Amino acid sequence: MATAKLGIHRYFSRVETPKDNPEIERFNETLEYEWLYNFLPILLP
Repeated sequence: MATAKLGIHRYFSRVETPKDNPEIERFNETLEYEWLYNFLPILLP
């Protein structure tokens, strides 16, 4: 892999675990709220 050649280590986090990755979980929650609940009714016929 190209990342291994550069010395970049991959990190796999568990899904929906705010204790492990609170910033990402909050970002996902914000995206879900702002996109799904605000724009989906507009896109549906």
